[in-house]
Amino acid sequence: MGTKRVGFARIRSLINENTNQLQFRREAAVALLTDADTTLTVEDNCGRINIVPDLTGTRIYELPAPVAGRVIEFVGFGEGSEADAKDFEIKTTAGIFLQGAVTQLDTSGNAEAAWGNGTSHRKLTVKNTAACHIRLIGKSDTVWYIFGNVTSADVPVFAT
Repeated sequence: MGTKRVGFARIRSLINENTNQLQFRREAAVALLTDADTTLTVEDNCGRINIVPDLTGTRIYELPAPVAGRVIEFVGFGEGSEADAKDFEIKTTAGIFLQGAVTQLDTSGNAEAAWGNGTSHRKLTVKNTAACHIRLIGKSDTVWYIFGNVTSADVPVFAT
């Protein structure tokens, strides 16, 4: 076994490279969703934080097909009472299901969870949302893991 001497300049260079890589990993790509029913795409929405705007009605965001490790995130917030009008659905196409739990942080002080079973639940409905952070990670080519929280007066609902 021998030792290898590394000069100060090389050490500084390695530290700078690592720092740049860590900073890059902390930056998140953002996609601004619209106040319209939308079919999400891998190119525009996966691997990104999708910002849910103030909505004028119930909107449907249809997910692309899952692949193990594929990620989609939804973040919603608003300004005061305008935020309370966010009603939306996250849904899949036929044969693709949601598995996991979303916690409701009740605006009156309670908390409750809603569960997706991964075998029949294809849709999550969120109503009267003041804020939300929902993350989906592909489990397989037929199941999205789903988890997060919703600040709302209504419990989110999973359905077929």
